[in-house]
Amino acid sequence: MIYFLGLISDDLGNTLGRTIVFALEIALTAGIASALVAKYQDRVGHLRTVRFFLLVWVVATAGLAGIKALMPEAGEPGMGLTVAFWVVAGLVGVGLGGIGTSSRAVVGAFSPAARAGEFFGVWGSVYKLSTIVGVLAFGQVRNALGLPASLLILAGCFGAGLVLLRFVDERAGIEAAEAAEAGAGPGAPPTGSAPGA
Repeated sequence: MIYFLGLISDDLGNTLGRTIVFALEIALTAGIASALVAKYQDRVGHLRTVRFFLLVWVVATAGLAGIKALMPEAGEPGMGLTVAFWVVAGLVGVGLGGIGTSSRAVVGAFSPAARAGEFFGVWGSVYKLSTIVGVLAFGQVRNALGLPASLLILAGCFGAGLVLLRFVDERAGIEAAEAAEAGAGPGAPPTGSAPGA
């Protein structure tokens, strides 16, 4: 997303200095979102927080697609697109900081203490694999359909994540982690997987 923000920033005729300001905006909004999520997520709910940030990603990617689609082939893009780009850059920052913090918290909530390393290890491996596969797939779709269409498909993927999260029972996951932790006892080696963990 940051890479494509840079491309669109160039298309808008922004200087390197202004593009760096956009990058700083992303970093700042990501930091603020991370801090707010860390402070309030337990009150709001882990999965509700993840859903919110997936929705932010849907809006940000669709907005980025709209900006690119509306950009003229030649001439000045106009102030409206530039302002929209500033807004979308802020949303990307909020999405980056928020989804990273909230998704780690979900893994932590669903992990028995004795098996936290195992759970986070699997999650980290899947996370890194999805980064590689996702970027390669996105590049192929972009080459075949163009940037606006590929960004809309990406927005659809975030939307699919929202739908799939409806099948995750947060309370059951936390209870399964607590039951597995209580069953292991202090210092006992981890046993088989807890149901629903």
